[in-house]
Amino acid sequence: MAKGTTTHGGKREGAGRKRRVEEQQLNSLLDRCWTLADREACIRSLATQANDSTSENHMDAVKLLMAYAYGKPTEYKDITSGGERLQPHTFNILPGAVIDDDSDAK
Repeated sequence: MAKGTTTHGGKREGAGRKRRVEEQQLNSLLDRCWTLADREACIRSLATQANDSTSENHMDAVKLLMAYAYGKPTEYKDITSGGERLQPHTFNILPGAVIDDDSDAK
């Protein structure tokens, strides 16, 4: 790899969340270009698709409306042993014991 170049990590131009000023400018632009009446028409169209189970976009519309109306549900990860009972591990550390973390490094 050439000196001074990296493939990842570090601060990059344009990375991360936009600054508050940029967000406010975008919101102002949306307010000027997308009227309240246009927004209502868009949401009505989305609601119509959500209510029409024959619509190709039915479930996508339902998911989007539910996420904005009620918030996304909390995601839970099931970390189990596939129904088997987990056995707790007990560790006894003796006074003066030395723990060698480099035992696998060889």
